[in-house]
Amino acid sequence: MREFDAKVQAAFEQSPVPGLACAAVTAEGVAWSAGFGWADVEKEVPMTADTIMNIASVSKVVTATAVMKLWEEQSFDLDADVNDLLSFRVRNPCYPDIPITIRQLLTHRSSIKDGPSYDASYVCGVAPDSPSEWLFSVLHPDGQQFDAAGNFHEWPPGTVDPPEEPRPYSNVGFGLLALVAETIAGQPFEELSREKLFSPLGMTDSTWRLEDVPPGRHAALYSTILNPESDERVEFVPEQAEVAVAVAPGTLFRHCLYDLPIKTDGLLRTSANELGMLLSLYTCGGAANGKRILRVETLDTMLSNEHFGRALCWQGGPREDGSCLWYHGGSDPGVGTALTYDPNRQIGVVLLANYGNGDPVLNEVHREIRRAFR
Repeated sequence: MREFDAKVQAAFEQSPVPGLACAAVTAEGVAWSAGFGWADVEKEVPMTADTIMNIASVSKVVTATAVMKLWEEQSFDLDADVNDLLSFRVRNPCYPDIPITIRQLLTHRSSIKDGPSYDASYVCGVAPDSPSEWLFSVLHPDGQQFDAAGNFHEWPPGTVDPPEEPRPYSNVGFGLLALVAETIAGQPFEELSREKLFSPLGMTDSTWRLEDVPPGRHAALYSTILNPESDERVEFVPEQAEVAVAVAPGTLFRHCLYDLPIKTDGLLRTSANELGMLLSLYTCGGAANGKRILRVETLDTMLSNEHFGRALCWQGGPREDGSCLWYHGGSDPGVGTALTYDPNRQIGVVLLANYGNGDPVLNEVHREIRRAFR
């Protein structure tokens, strides 16, 4: 393991990433975890496997897992019209007679688009709007931010192969998914997640709420300011965008800790160790801490490309050479994350970086972990 740690450290030291936390998860649970670099560059706080940070779209795997645990218990129809479960009506204005369903939300086939209102909803600190208020504002014709062309695609809900641009992937759809789950469960999604997943797994520090993270526990988030002529792009919270433009290229920019009205698409605050506990549900066949949390049949349903040609939330799957890799990535201001699961070798990998530019080091470390735990 010392040799393995040295390889990962060497790969990390060649990158501009301030901090990286990672974990390897096997059929026995979290088998190895470590942190490299800084959780806070200015204060010289080391990154560890217990450092808390927002994990961007990897959060969707947690959201989907909680929803499917609820499905397992209550046997609701994945093809149910969400309008039967919401206090307000949601339909694509171009296709008012075609229902939007839970399965569509889980597979990004709902035809709900991330319009300008979604990007504008990022705020430094705690977001003032509730998820239901914001979703009504964006998706209902009486909402202040409703925009038929901006918030919905031109293709009908349930389309198997929609156009690649604008991308069918829907963050707003995963916010709506959580609101549907709240109605079914009769409790806030934070409570649902804690009751069904976090508490049974021992994820005591994980939360959807920025205000619940203890002071000093959250990683600082960074991006390198690019040359204006660069073809690459870096994301910023709207209220920091003008400040970032005035910063010299090559400077490491510290983002604020930010929030959104909808959180279940990308704002789980957790650590590599605790996300590894969640991933162990997959590597351990739905069991953890000596208890069955998910049925194997539920995992099989999720990890099947039979839902509009996709899995439920996860991407990837079986390959022509017989190998299989399920994965989900995440990117947000100052954040780059990845989660993978290989069912043939029963190994999962967690990678959390407090860096928003993207960097090959995540792929390099991923390869080293898979080599070490084959």
